Amino acid sequence: MKKRKYKNKKGKKSGPWPSAPPKSKNSGASGDKRQRLSGYASFDSTISESLPETFGGETKESDCDRRGRDKEERERQQAEDKAKRKRQRVAKSAASKTKRCIANIGGIRVKKNGIITFDGGTDFGPYKSRPIAEDATGISKRAIGDNINRKIKSRGKKGIFKDQKVMFINAPVDTSDRVPCDHCNKHYGSRDAMILHVRAKHPGVLPPAQEYNRMPEQYTRFTPPITPEQYYFIVNKVRSNIKADLKKCDLAPTLMALVDDFAEPWPSKNINKAVDKYHLAEQQILDSIANNESLTLVDGKHDLRNELGRTEEIKLADRKVTFSWNHKVSEEDKIKLDEMNNIETYHMLARQICEHMNAKGMFAKKNVIDDNGGLIKHGFVFESHGGLFALSFDRIEDEYTANGQTFRKLHYTNLDEALENIRVVAFMANVPCKATTATIQEKVTDFENKSVEQRQKEFKKVLKISRKCWHNGKHTPLYNHATNIWKHDKICQAAFPNTSTEEGFKAYWQHMLVLLKTQEGLCKVAKIPMSLESGRWKMSCDAIDPRLGHIPGNLRLVCLYNNVTDFSKLNKDLTDTRPTSPTTEIHDEYWRIVR
Repeated sequence: MKKRKYKNKKGKKSGPWPSAPPKSKNSGASGDKRQRLSGYASFDSTISESLPETFGGETKESDCDRRGRDKEERERQQAEDKAKRKRQRVAKSAASKTKRCIANIGGIRVKKNGIITFDGGTDFGPYKSRPIAEDATGISKRAIGDNINRKIKSRGKKGIFKDQKVMFINAPVDTSDRVPCDHCNKHYGSRDAMILHVRAKHPGVLPPAQEYNRMPEQYTRFTPPITPEQYYFIVNKVRSNIKADLKKCDLAPTLMALVDDFAEPWPSKNINKAVDKYHLAEQQILDSIANNESLTLVDGKHDLRNELGRTEEIKLADRKVTFSWNHKVSEEDKIKLDEMNNIETYHMLARQICEHMNAKGMFAKKNVIDDNGGLIKHGFVFESHGGLFALSFDRIEDEYTANGQTFRKLHYTNLDEALENIRVVAFMANVPCKATTATIQEKVTDFENKSVEQRQKEFKKVLKISRKCWHNGKHTPLYNHATNIWKHDKICQAAFPNTSTEEGFKAYWQHMLVLLKTQEGLCKVAKIPMSLESGRWKMSCDAIDPRLGHIPGNLRLVCLYNNVTDFSKLNKDLTDTRPTSPTTEIHDEYWRIVR
């Protein structure tokens, strides 16, 4: 007979079941033979039912144990729920006791615009909490609560409140930094939360959420169809543009002074510096900005650099000057941005852009022509780290002038015309100094039509000036780049080490002069001459791989429009091999240049 094992109450395995029950003294049974007693069958049956079963070496939980475990679990859960409810009661009670309240004698409670306040009488407080109000009036906290909730009066017991009928109300909450609902007295932490409230509590005021927050069904029937991933990528791009404009509202503008006989305005760090330099009162400068009026200077001087890099002192007496703010966001645009910063506007603008792109065939998988006239052979990339051909929204105008002041221009100036100031282009064309396909093609053609002698003559002139620190009162491009980058780039400092700062950045500068001579003054990408003047043709030093920094072997000189911001160092996908830095082949393919 197979011996069975069982578990005791503590779950520990015990020895095998005895082959026979213990002998009774009066049983009369032999010690060698097992004798079944009366009732033994029922005893054996009862024990076996409560015993655990064993399958493949594993013990199956018995019904008795399972019921015990379930009971313990229910009791534990009930204890946790009870403790949670107690914590909530305590928190609610503490919040009610710390509410600010206002006391009044002689007035009446009125409700104005959804806010309960006092009309007439004398107000006292606000008290920071009900215990403080209790100490001041002698009225118990419970009575104050009943006074507020049941709109009754309580008799004071202390000071000026003694034997007076006192009323209480909760002090109004500070909502200066919250978004109000125009249809009730509710306030919310964000505009999106307020919109959710309006839809729930004031039906019919706003259209249903699904009309704006989902891709329209007809987009799936376009040729080619717009995918949800593409649609929501465009929505997020619109959102990023509006958020970027909002950040510019917090930037400090630059004070500019346009002096007679000088074409370029002079910047000042702040208005206090301008007061010291031009010997004017602060209010005079502010009035000049507001009214766009010129002021006549009585005294003052300004330092300028000549072509040789020497300082010349310009006396400003009897000259006229006009002040203005540069790169400031107008108050009208700030109000407009606050109204635009919501999910409905994101979708509304994104839909206009989708319809424009669909009409231009920009959702195709190959041979796409963007708004810049550039060719995108394999179509736009709808990813945040899409490389040179990622979808990008480029502002047509970055600034505008009004009343003598220069203001930053928003991405979306007209909600009904999303593309009024936007062009849909490849990321490689969204650069500060913009260029069109026709302009680039014309520049390449003009250079190719020049003779070798003319090219060499122009290159020698550029090289000669680049070896100077100053030209036309300004730092030359490579010298200016060296002074700025070397001071802040630790990798560059390690690559060009020297005993002093001046020797360090000059070593970096000389290295770039060698590159300029090696490239014969031509852009490494476009193969056209680089310029010393500001603009798209200005020479610029580009770190080919931004993760390596400005070090020898990773540098090249390019026209400014080819120095594309490279975000590849933010991309964690090591399998992504899409180009992030332009080459001559990519340049000619995009700008449709045939050499």
